[in-house]
Amino acid sequence: MGKVRLKTCVGEDARLQGAPVLEVTSGFPMLDEAAVEYAKAVRFTRGIVGGKAMAMCFSWVVTFQPKKD
Repeated sequence: MGKVRLKTCVGEDARLQGAPVLEVTSGFPMLDEAAVEYAKAVRFTRGIVGGKAMAMCFSWVVTFQPKKD
């Protein structure tokens, strides 16, 4: 099992502006890359504050687990 924490920034247009790796607990660069690619594939909704679209950043954890047969 491995975890990768990303800082994800989404623009006013709901497009991903960046997803740098903040912390890795797996120790595998391949998992880091997979987490960033996953963030690129996610469809985000834009942040709304007071009825106005806003760019926002947040951190989240992508967790990898071995597949059970």
